[in-house]
Amino acid sequence: MPHSCCVPQCFNNSSKNRNLHFYRLPRQQQHLKIFSDLVRIETQKAESKHARICSVHYIGGEKQYGSQMPSIFPWTITTTRRPRKPPKEHIRKVESSVSLNMDAVSVDDYLDGNCIINDNTVTIQEEVSSEVISLRRQLEDTTNLLETKTVEINYLLNDNTQMRTQIQQLHNDITQLRAEEFGIDKFKDSDEDITFYTGFPDFHRFRLFFEYLGESVNCITSPRDKLTPMNQLFLTMCRLRVGLYEKDLAERFKVSITTVSRICSKWMDLMYGELTGKGIDMGPTMVPVERPMPKCFDEKYPATNLIKEMQLFHMRGSTSRTRLPNKELS
Repeated sequence: MPHSCCVPQCFNNSSKNRNLHFYRLPRQQQHLKIFSDLVRIETQKAESKHARICSVHYIGGEKQYGSQMPSIFPWTITTTRRPRKPPKEHIRKVESSVSLNMDAVSVDDYLDGNCIINDNTVTIQEEVSSEVISLRRQLEDTTNLLETKTVEINYLLNDNTQMRTQIQQLHNDITQLRAEEFGIDKFKDSDEDITFYTGFPDFHRFRLFFEYLGESVNCITSPRDKLTPMNQLFLTMCRLRVGLYEKDLAERFKVSITTVSRICSKWMDLMYGELTGKGIDMGPTMVPVERPMPKCFDEKYPATNLIKEMQLFHMRGSTSRTRLPNKELS
């Protein structure tokens, strides 16, 4: 369906002017009211779904962004008219030797009718009249352009206010989503949860332990990591304290299983090195473990480093008619 431009005194259409673009009018009511006042059309006509405006009315011949308002109209285009020639009966030939006294005739006297018209001032009067008319036209064009720019500025200010409101709303949504994510920020206000996941009594002691590790943390972390260093320590403590599987941790922290394995390996090595290097006992060495090892067991299983003691306990059998003998389970 061919479209015609809705601007008064503009006769462009999509069938005749195929090189032009025809844009839809704004759908929002307040923007449409501003647009209608700017283009000088009725609001009812602007609300039509078939209403279009051609690209001729935009600076550069094309709409640069969605909220750009048109600013070129037939009533804003400056046209220069050729000055009207004076009647032939008023034209007089002036000798080259005649000098005109320009100070004798002023524009104010001419406009007030106090100037005496003679043969030598006819040409000056016509030039002054043409200049006054040209200045009035320039003033009208400047006034129209100023009104157009004022409407466009108000439109942009309104649009800017709406965008700021949307940005603030998105910022609040992001803050709320971050607070709901599984991590140290979610549980730092609950001592019970901190103790359950990390073994520390509260978040204050957890943070002190993080600071105790010192500058060594920077050696195993990077600003490009998805998790912060404190969340990486929290993930490692969840792995050690609660025994969560790597797949479970990957789902909770929104990372891959490989990332969970790499984080746990790095932080375990870091904690072991820092704690043992500062004289903290991390458990017995292998010498007390190997000393009581039976010689026959040591010869048959030389790679065994630890034997876990098992205990037998009795379990009562069934209470049915056919009693089963007591069994010993290990």
